[in-house]
Amino acid sequence: GEVIDNPDKNTQNALSELKTLNNVTFVGYLTREKIEPFLSKALCLLNTSLYEGFPNTFLESFAVGTPVATIEDIDPDQIIMRHSLGKTTNNPNKLFECILKIINHDSYNEMSTRCLDYLIKNHDNKTIAAELLEKLKN
Repeated sequence: GEVIDNPDKNTQNALSELKTLNNVTFVGYLTREKIEPFLSKALCLLNTSLYEGFPNTFLESFAVGTPVATIEDIDPDQIIMRHSLGKTTNNPNKLFECILKIINHDSYNEMSTRCLDYLIKNHDNKTIAAELLEKLKN
């Protein structure tokens, strides 16, 4: 993404620290067409939001089989944990551990497949439309 004007001090500090790391690259704003190819190369999506509804970034990640690491408060209805679509923690300082658990998971490919299956079953517009039409018939 892009940095907003006048970010708070914590954000400024985090960005300054991240810029010093050789394994972090700021890619800037990605168009819709570039998001899926970008996320498909990731081992997981790290969501660092403290407050959020159901993030579109989760759906974008699930669409390419990329599991999510985030804090429990951002996992609506514990979807990630109930469906094993990644890892969550109640401590933002332990997100790194969540990432390690995802990328070192014995059945990472199964977790990736679950992300795709979950999206199709619960958020695919054609699947949901067909279910709605079926319910309207009854």
